[in-house]
Amino acid sequence: EGYTFHGWNGTLPDKMGTEDITITGTFTINSYNVTYVLDGAQYGAQETYEYNSDVTVRPAPEVAAGYHFSGWSQKEDFKMPASNVTIEGSTIANDDTKYRVEHYKENVDGTFTL
Repeated sequence: EGYTFHGWNGTLPDKMGTEDITITGTFTINSYNVTYVLDGAQYGAQETYEYNSDVTVRPAPEVAAGYHFSGWSQKEDFKMPASNVTIEGSTIANDDTKYRVEHYKENVDGTFTL
């Protein structure tokens, strides 16, 4: 897992002789992508890591006034698995955001009342 086999460093003879033969396989480590998604859109560039290497989760992004960041779906640093990883987060309106809605009604005489 996490490696690609690239073949053998030799070939077997048609007939086995009297001496031992050593054939060695070669592997290379695979790389996978970490993609961050904020509010449904890719956030920043993809990061590429080799299998089983240490991945440090990005810090929280700056958000607009009146909002806060929910946190990334991957809370802690981790070892890169043998697959691509998507880490998601969102911005949320602060609870202290208040709205005032006024309704006006037009009277028969053309004046308005609240």
